[in-house]
Amino acid sequence: MVVKWKVSQMKLAPLLGTGDLVSWSLSMMTTTSPLTETQRLHLPIECVNTRFEGLRWHVIWVKNGNTGYDEIRETIKEAKAVKDKPTLIKITNTIGYGSPNKANSCSVHGSLGAKEVDATRQSLGWPHEPFHVPEEVKKHWSCHIPKGSSLEAEWNA
Repeated sequence: MVVKWKVSQMKLAPLLGTGDLVSWSLSMMTTTSPLTETQRLHLPIECVNTRFEGLRWHVIWVKNGNTGYDEIRETIKEAKAVKDKPTLIKITNTIGYGSPNKANSCSVHGSLGAKEVDATRQSLGWPHEPFHVPEEVKKHWSCHIPKGSSLEAEWNA
């Protein structure tokens, strides 16, 4: 679920002792290409970390959201361990990561086209046909079905 935080809610959360609250700031485009004047004028000027730290949140920044899976797992553990205030996890990643010709651009949203999809699959080392889920992936994720079913039943009760 995506929650758009209001400033008043961000200020109130630490005061309520919401230590079990973990929020995410995802899909922050990183760019190495120079910005045009129009892009500079329309980009929000805000340091998310500083804003939330100023509101007394625990802030963790994962700088490699593209392939830093172990760092993300450790960050989640750290966030769950903080009990006295809410946590914001900021994850920086590249929009369209893996797409050789459209990564790091807004043109990655929309139709990539068959050539770019094939190039992206090759770039990411994904040898499987489109829409194929390998057995080892199915097996790994299917172990979560019983717990998910239990949590859903509890939620619906």
